[in-house]
Amino acid sequence: MIMIEDAPALNRAAETVAKYVFSDHDRKHFVLYKMQMNKSEVVVNKEAIIRDSKTNPDYDVKSHRMPYGKFLKNLALETDLSISFLHEQMIAAMARLDNNTDYINEKTLGNLISEITTRINNQVKNNYKYVSLDFTAPTSVYDPITDEFVDAVAANSIGVNSSDSVFADKRYLYDRPPVNYDSVHPELDILKQDYQDVIAYGKLPKNAIRIPRYQGGTTTPDFIFKVKGADGEVRYLMVEAKAENMRIDDKDITETQQKYFDKLAEITESNEVHYVVATKEQDVHTAIDKMREEK
Repeated sequence: MIMIEDAPALNRAAETVAKYVFSDHDRKHFVLYKMQMNKSEVVVNKEAIIRDSKTNPDYDVKSHRMPYGKFLKNLALETDLSISFLHEQMIAAMARLDNNTDYINEKTLGNLISEITTRINNQVKNNYKYVSLDFTAPTSVYDPITDEFVDAVAANSIGVNSSDSVFADKRYLYDRPPVNYDSVHPELDILKQDYQDVIAYGKLPKNAIRIPRYQGGTTTPDFIFKVKGADGEVRYLMVEAKAENMRIDDKDITETQQKYFDKLAEITESNEVHYVVATKEQDVHTAIDKMREEK
């Protein structure tokens, strides 16, 4: 089992970052909604009259003010920081703002979430590491009581969508069709390929491999391929399928998985398990070809 080392230190670092954001030195995080006015010129009897008009009558302070409990709960959910810690920071911030509750609004919430998560990711993601632990943990496809893998898994744990258009392949881990997947590109594209040079392959069920994330929770690669190298040794390719225009969270997931499998290779002192991020089906073929040539 591999776990993140010194999680309390990471939490302390995250709280330090959040305290800085709440101090709002640049005065840009805690904001008020303001009515925007436009001046328009109207000609009446050859005389110009200037009139003020509202560009957005819904831009009203009171209509965007949030209940404090809802504000705090959403902030905690999005930043993974404790409500008690966030409450302390809000008390200090509001005292600085003359306890004007109009600052507790959707815009302020969005600013705090964006700034805190961005700064935490930038500061913390390079300062954590994985260590080996001397115990095993159950997964969604393994029964530690019987010491056997289960015979069936729920289809929606493999993918929320299904397709009957994929050809049958005895090397695939599950009965098909239908085949389950989450995204058409590149997951379904990868599944539609004919992999002549693999022993077995398939979509991994959610939580089959629980890689801990420093943000909290776990992540699981999308696919596994069993390949025999030129030296006759069996190797495994773990594949994370992502769209080319990855979001910030997607990049964090791939970086976390890469770091995990790098540590696994270091601990086992072998190249038995390989990892690749695939944005198209050719990425998988290229990785498999490289593994087959290894000696």
